[in-house]
Order: sequence, then structure tokens, then C-alpha cells
Amino acid sequence: MIFQTIQGKKVRRVVGMMSGTSVDGVDAALVEIMDAGHSMEEGHSMERAHSEDGHAVESGGPLRVRLLAFENRPYPEAVREQIFSLFRPETSTVDRIGYMNFLLGELYAQSALSVIRKAGLTPEDVDLIGSHGQTIWHEPVPCGKDGFPVRYTVQIGEGSVIAGRTGLVTVSDFRVADMAAGGQG
Repeated sequence: MIFQTIQGKKVRRVVGMMSGTSVDGVDAALVEIMDAGHSMEEGHSMERAHSEDGHAVESGGPLRVRLLAFENRPYPEAVREQIFSLFRPETSTVDRIGYMNFLLGELYAQSALSVIRKAGLTPEDVDLIGSHGQTIWHEPVPCGKDGFPVRYTVQIGEGSVIAGRTGLVTVSDFRVADMAAGGQG
């Protein structure tokens, strides 16, 4: 029901977040997604919309996208070190992965709330959050072990924590979903 309500809106505001293998921090972008026929408020045209660094932010097709705010929130150095240790099987344990999964959920939630404030909005003005998370292991080539062509990936940054702290619908595990559907993640 919630997704049908969001999908039916002419204008949707979405926070998208991720962190790359460099583990530098959380990139958070707040975008406005509109049906192509819907005009932007205050007379701005989609054809002239640009991000703060001058890059065009419109998309082709039936939807138009406008960047409202972006920021990178660096991970604290101690957190970076802990994440890097999770990349190695010999230092990656279930308790450490579980802890960091929830800690990153907290940091991602802070990033989402921060980029929303930067845009001059409140969480009530935003429809949902999409969070890729932090990849700690990615094996897109089938291993064929145990009689199944298993490919797998592990992302951390708990979506339920993000949803709980922000009060917003949060979609996560994009890479996992893509691999489950036969993609490379």
C-alpha cells in the first residue's frame, strides 16, 4: 500500500545513499523525481536544472530527476579501519559484522537526515530512502560448490535501523536483489 501511494504521486522525493570500496564515507543525495509532464515549482525548467557542480541532472524518458542536495559524510577513521578488517575472512567474525551492520545503519540514518536538512526539508517531505550500503564481500562468479551455482554478496548498513531512526520507508540490498535475479550485483 505504501509503495502504491508513493508510485501514484506526481512528484517524489527520495534520498539515495551508498559507500564505495574506498570506504571514505556515506554519499547521500536527495532527489526529486517527477513525471515528465509535471513542471517544477518556482518556474525552473528541467532542461536547465543542474547540480551544484554544474552537471545536468535531468533524465530522459517519462521521468525527470532534479538534485536537491548532496553531501559526503566521511566515516570516522576508527570505523574505516573496522570496515577494512571485515574485507578479510581471517578478521571478519559474525559478531563484528553484526555490530558494524547496525553501526553503519546509524551513520547512514544520520547522513539521510543531514542531507534532508541541507535541502531545507524535513523527513515528512521525503517519500523514501534507498540505501545500497557498504559492500564487505562480493563474489559474482558462481562457485558451483555443493551442487548449486551460488554467487553471493554481503552489504552492511542495516536498512531497518535507517528506517527506525528516520521514520521513512527504506529500501536496501539492491546488489543482493540483482544477484538473486541473475545479475552481477
